[in-house]
Amino acid sequence: MPEIASRSRTQPPPPRIVYEALTKPDRDPTRPWLILHNDEQRPSIPEAADPNLVVWTSIWLWRPDARIRFGIIGPPHGSTTLSWTLIVDELVPDGETIVRMRNESTNSSTRTCASRSVNSHPIKDPSSTPVERSPFRHRTP
Repeated sequence: MPEIASRSRTQPPPPRIVYEALTKPDRDPTRPWLILHNDEQRPSIPEAADPNLVVWTSIWLWRPDARIRFGIIGPPHGSTTLSWTLIVDELVPDGETIVRMRNESTNSSTRTCASRSVNSHPIKDPSSTPVERSPFRHRTP
């Protein structure tokens, strides 16, 4: 399966928090962060290795073969380097589609993993007003 895009970003929380947020996006119903748009679907997790790897199935209804592989690296109590790689089946999309998927993946992982506002992603429903959410609020056991 060809890798068609990838990015990395440092996140403040430790790897276990990032892993938990990626594998359990609904863990805190008072702080939803996985904001899906009309042309996106909730991913499932076909592969995971705690706390270093999470693979999501496609978020795109129109490209169900795509996968987003998240690599999670960092010390147990320090910040995390989160990388994502977009993987598709052998029929590699054209350049314009790759740019679209890369940008939507970046925005999806930003919605997922950064403390940035989800407003960086175009909103399909103008009546909805997203608020800034971070899935990485530290929890005390």
